[in-house]
Amino acid sequence: MSQYQEKVSSFVSHLLSNPGIQNDCPIIAEQTVLNFISTNREKLKENFKSPQFFAGVPASTIFQMIAEDLRRRTIDSVLPDIESMIESIDFTFLSDIYKGKYSPDYYVQIFKKYIKELIINAEARSGFNSSLNIIKSNALERYVGISFARHSPLYFELVRVQRNNLHTEEYVNYLKVLLLLRGSAFIKEELPPLSNSKVNIVNYKNDQRLLEQYLDLRSKKFAKVLPGVTAEIFDMAIKCNLPATHLKPEDASARFLYIMSQRFQNYQDYKKIDRGAETPDKSWFSIMRKNAKYYGFDKRLLEDLFMLAGDNKW
Repeated sequence: MSQYQEKVSSFVSHLLSNPGIQNDCPIIAEQTVLNFISTNREKLKENFKSPQFFAGVPASTIFQMIAEDLRRRTIDSVLPDIESMIESIDFTFLSDIYKGKYSPDYYVQIFKKYIKELIINAEARSGFNSSLNIIKSNALERYVGISFARHSPLYFELVRVQRNNLHTEEYVNYLKVLLLLRGSAFIKEELPPLSNSKVNIVNYKNDQRLLEQYLDLRSKKFAKVLPGVTAEIFDMAIKCNLPATHLKPEDASARFLYIMSQRFQNYQDYKKIDRGAETPDKSWFSIMRKNAKYYGFDKRLLEDLFMLAGDNKW
């Protein structure tokens, strides 16, 4: 099929050059193109039969080649940014947990290796868009920093309710680690005795009893994959994909990052705000706090984030 690879690549380049998506980040552009192909699958099948395209080649093969081409482009585009994100994290707080057994540089290397494997998964890859936007916009430094300084409700939840005594900078790095790992929830693996078939978090979202069993087994198994990262950290990272109704009070970091991940999935950095208009974060939090239960958000955290954004013109 190598003789058709150039045509596939040219076709993908044509789709990505569409003015509606050419300025989108690679992960969003990949999703848009795949949605277009899914919607127009039957029509594309007919077009592919033309001699100028892929006459004689099963359409399923061409669709697979297109998906693989898109995946390669996306990974090649975003992996350097994710690796830069990893390099920006101070892993000293993790090293301290193990009393210096693992150095901060060790964590940089094992996270880079792990992410290269994780990003192959489409659902995990999708989540990295919001994670990168959160990091690039310094959202954690801003919101955690001001909340800890004020001892606002976000601080109360993260420190008092979750019983996590990390200092501000350490907490920011801890949250960045959770963002790196939260896509792990979408990796499918066997989890006996819970399941002898390959499953991920999607299989248990609607069953609270089985969900708790899944979280316990999954986090312990992940901890063996990355020596030096506790099962508790993996557990909280996986929970970042769950709505507040599925979480316990002490899962404050997960409730916070669930909100932030939704906020920054399609984030745009507005350099100039029209006079009289609400700032982007304040506007988004304002809308979401009115529909918090529907979207699975913690309303108390949304209220605090709304106040913090408004007071700081974010």
